[in-house]
Amino acid sequence: MPTKKQISASLYGHVVGDALGTPVEFEPRKARRSRPVTDMIGYGTFNFPAGSWTDDTSMTLALAKSIGDKGTYNANDVCENFSRWLERGEFAVFGKAFGVGRTCYGAILNYWRTKDPDTCGLCGEMDNGNGALMRILPMVFYILTKYGLNQWKNPGAIKEYHHCVALTHAHPRNLIACGVYLAIIDKIVAGGNPLNDCIERGILEALE
Repeated sequence: MPTKKQISASLYGHVVGDALGTPVEFEPRKARRSRPVTDMIGYGTFNFPAGSWTDDTSMTLALAKSIGDKGTYNANDVCENFSRWLERGEFAVFGKAFGVGRTCYGAILNYWRTKDPDTCGLCGEMDNGNGALMRILPMVFYILTKYGLNQWKNPGAIKEYHHCVALTHAHPRNLIACGVYLAIIDKIVAGGNPLNDCIERGILEALE
């Protein structure tokens, strides 16, 4: 089972990593070779001050708050938090949603229309961005806490986990990618070392 320290450290790391990347989002990789990011910098892509986070963190916080408030995974509550972020700017760094991906936006609009978390996610061939992967970390820890380490292949665990992924990104490719992520973190939480070994083992197990 993941410890509170592992969970908090991972979430803080997520936010810091997002904030480091905010000012250079969408820039080509070659730009990072000539101008690597080594500290918090401001402005750039979104013209926000240093330390600002993006939709990646906002949706992660929305998911984390729902799990914390409910003590379980409640799809409607998660979608309501996503809605409050998009509509009211809750969980956003300056109280206004920005950087919203096309697939996340479409899924939230679908939820507004139907109030059905089972069908709101987009599943087309072009709906394969990283919008589910970027915010799924709280659900990873929920699954590992509820079902235990090395139990992530339990059909019930995968069904619940994939349901959360599919709230926005329901294409099978997204479900697979997020499943690999779950398997990798399972290995890390279990004390795997070195990191590259955890990644390799997680990928191999997830794709068996």
